Amino acid sequence: MDVFGNLTFSDNGKYVLTIHPEGFTYVTNDGKKNFAVNFSDVRDVAQIRYLDSNVAYNLIFRGMDGQELANIDTDVKAHEGQHNIKETKSLLTAFAAYKLTNNFPTNIDSLNVTLGFTLGEKDIRLENGVISGKKHRVSISDIRRVKCMPLGTLLVYTKEKGGFFDFPDIKVPANSLTVPLLEAIVTRNTGHGIDFSQGNGYDLPNSEHILIRYMDPDFFLTDNLELAEDWQKICFNRANSFGYAVRELVEN
Repeated sequence: MDVFGNLTFSDNGKYVLTIHPEGFTYVTNDGKKNFAVNFSDVRDVAQIRYLDSNVAYNLIFRGMDGQELANIDTDVKAHEGQHNIKETKSLLTAFAAYKLTNNFPTNIDSLNVTLGFTLGEKDIRLENGVISGKKHRVSISDIRRVKCMPLGTLLVYTKEKGGFFDFPDIKVPANSLTVPLLEAIVTRNTGHGIDFSQGNGYDLPNSEHILIRYMDPDFFLTDNLELAEDWQKICFNRANSFGYAVRELVEN
């Protein structure tokens, strides 16, 4: 994905957020928060309320040593009848684009990147074509199914079909890196993407809100803004059909 240029959000009345291809700045109007963060220094981003609310999220950027680099609020201004994600998705997409590099998605097999952190697996990484944590590991060429749970977990399987005991080979957190990455991997392997049909039996009939928040269609363009492979076209068309691409959000 070729990263968009600088973006500035300042109409919320509380802060100015400026995003550029290698990081961001965030300054509150009262002067209490003033951050300048380089994506190269960020290990992962904790996202509070982003998957279970529709306004006023909290993003915590953590460094390579796990220490907090910045704690910011985003999309504090509500707009009825839509996903309020303009600032947050723009920032998380820029972060993911930096980590996945302009060579994504054709560099999947050579990527070395931290994908997230869980208590069970600790740091989860993709390295030399293998996704691994403290307890589990799976070769990306063996992945046949990925199931997204509505609270933000991706279940990764190497079996085509599940039985009564359908245990995943590894669980990874859904975020702006893992969702487009695993969508690309499983689509390349099988011709179909992540299963977002799982709901919570209450107010979420499926987990498509996670697709909308984390997957941008332009991730699947090459650095020449092309769709070189059929699987890239499948990924692009699917994500594009849901709307909320960053290029659309910033125009509104």
